[in-house]
Amino acid sequence: MCGLSKANTWVSRLQAEGEAGLVDRSSRPHTSPRRAAAEIEDWVVELGRREQRGPAWIGAELCVPARSVNRPGIDGGFQPPKHGSHGGTEELPRRAA
Repeated sequence: MCGLSKANTWVSRLQAEGEAGLVDRSSRPHTSPRRAAAEIEDWVVELGRREQRGPAWIGAELCVPARSVNRPGIDGGFQPPKHGSHGGTEELPRRAA
């Protein structure tokens, strides 16, 4: 069972696209307007590998929030150290862009 607005969406898709309009669609956004610039992401990855520091330190160095550092770092192939840990970073496989 679904609500009236969802039912209207399905009927509209069926009329406009036929059965192909009823196929499941991704809910992933087409764009990420608040995503950090590619240059910032590159600096995050470089600093993370070179300095082996966490998001708080890297964020302070680049004048960006620490929460903006974690995802590019992981995508770039390094795992920022956990709070209170010291030492090297763990290499991770790169995620396809």
